[in-house]
Parts: sequence; structure tokens; C-alpha cells
Amino acid sequence: KSTIKSSNYIPEDAFLISVPINRNYTDGNHILHFIEASGKLLYESKIKTLFFIFGSSNNQFFNELSNKYNEKMDFIEFRFYPINSNKYSSLMKICDLGIIFEGSKYGLDLTPEFIQVASSNLPVIVYRYGCVCELYKKFHKSALYFNSKEDFLDLFKKIFITKEINLKELKFDSENLFNWVEMWNEALLKYIK
Repeated sequence: KSTIKSSNYIPEDAFLISVPINRNYTDGNHILHFIEASGKLLYESKIKTLFFIFGSSNNQFFNELSNKYNEKMDFIEFRFYPINSNKYSSLMKICDLGIIFEGSKYGLDLTPEFIQVASSNLPVIVYRYGCVCELYKKFHKSALYFNSKEDFLDLFKKIFITKEINLKELKFDSENLFNWVEMWNEALLKYIK
């Protein structure tokens, strides 16, 4: 039986992980395997964890994932919510960690989900692609990057098992994240002159 009694109950001693999925996301990076492997790692280590997975009912990957993991397991629970639900922001605020598999789609953009996790002052594990590093340029300790499943699982081990990475030390103040004048001068003004 699960150690988690109901879908509304959030144990105080559980790690809370937010995983927002873009409505157009397709599992090109085989993220299902990343989620399965991280859940298995936490399960084997008996680390109580709730994954809040947000997505759209129009997204086939989100629907497949929710159908596959609709039952609770000991220590691990996957909960699925529409990304446009009123629970999105309130659950995001209480999470310990965000995971973004698609922080950039085209290389020079940032996805809304990535920006929302950053705006919630969450430390984030993000797939290193495109300009995702730019958002955390001055606050690099708040973001952990991965290029492969091995990198991803290594970060989970360092956070949850060996405790080499302390999530509380990774949070940052989003109000001080950007100096727009400095960013404008660095990125565009030199080309206009």
C-alpha cells in the first residue's frame, strides 16, 4: 500500500517536484524513460516524492504518461494536472524542484514553462539546449543542466541520495534576476550603434 493516503494529501516529509510539459511537446528526447528511471531510483532509496506533472489533455504524451502512472506506489506518486488549472501556480510555489525537458524549442527562445519555473524561484534541472543557460547566467547555481539520461540520473543521485547538492541553497531571488538595461546594452545596443 502507498504511504500517501489521498490525492489531496501532501506529506510534510515528501520532496515535491514540478514537471510542466508544453502542450505541443512530443517525447523526442524519450523523457518517459528519464521519469521512469528517476522514479525507480527514488523508490529504491525509499525517498518519499511527489511528481506534479502539468500538461494539456490535447497532448498525446501527457495523456500516455498519466494513463501509465495513474496508480500510487510506495514512496513515489505521480499526480497529473492541466497546466491551465488554478492548482498550477499554488503547487509550483510549494515545490522543492522543477524539471524542464524543453526549455528552448528553437535554440534562441525560452519556453513559457521554463520561465514560469524560474519565476517561482525554484531550482531547476533543465535539458541543456539552445539559450537555456542565458536565463541563469548570473545565478548559475539555481540551474542544473543535463545532456543525457546518465547526467539526469547523476543529478538525482547528488540531490537525493549522496546529498552533494542542497536544493535550499539553489533557490534565488527572481526580482534580482534581470537588469534589463544591462541585458539590452549587452545583447542589442552594441549592434544598433
